[in-house]
Amino acid sequence: NARFFSRTYRLWKIEGMEDACEDYGQIAIYRGGHPLDEHAYQLDDGHLFEKNRPERICGNTTLMLSATRLAKYFEIIGSFEQHFGLFEACSTAAATTGRDDKPSANSCGC
Repeated sequence: NARFFSRTYRLWKIEGMEDACEDYGQIAIYRGGHPLDEHAYQLDDGHLFEKNRPERICGNTTLMLSATRLAKYFEIIGSFEQHFGLFEACSTAAATTGRDDKPSANSCGC
């Protein structure tokens, strides 16, 4: 009567993570090359990056893509110099296209 469950967690210790998703006007572009998928990379339920498709991202997602092993697969455009307020819908267009169930507002680990 034993039941087995498996769960995978992707954890990083990154300096500068914020409590909320903040908008700094940054863009991420997946350049491909990740061994699991050449054509798209799924960061979490709200962040799907299609190869060569620019996506607006919050500051926390910027750090996850630029300060980890993922940096070699992404081009990040923008900096943390100008703050535009809260990043309302913290998800990528590719992740929400055609979905009725939108990812949670905190899908980027905020």
